[in-house]
Amino acid sequence: MSSTPKTNKTWAREITLALQEANTLLKETEQELGEKIENRLFTSAPVMAMKNRNIDFTQREDAINYACESVVSMLRHYPELKDKEKRCFVHAYVDTHIYLKLFKQSKSEDLFYYLENKEIIES
Repeated sequence: MSSTPKTNKTWAREITLALQEANTLLKETEQELGEKIENRLFTSAPVMAMKNRNIDFTQREDAINYACESVVSMLRHYPELKDKEKRCFVHAYVDTHIYLKLFKQSKSEDLFYYLENKEIIES
């Protein structure tokens, strides 16, 4: 397993790369489907998170389901976040780490604040 980032700066670097890769995959998928699906970007986050931790995501469908359900639940409560694709992606990415006990939920608020200030995610 590759090490989980320890600082907000290293989290930001990793999340930026994961977002770039996910966007590339999303664009390829959109071309294949012939439709826009950017509001589904977050569905790739758990796989990207586990890939970055060298965890076989095919063996951890529970983590994928948890992270995606977490974002869907968040969107039910805060529908205004629907158009904030990067934020939803990062929520699923971080929630995957929390579910796998690789990151503490208590640290996530500080991370989101940092990512907003660096304009990596929408505020």
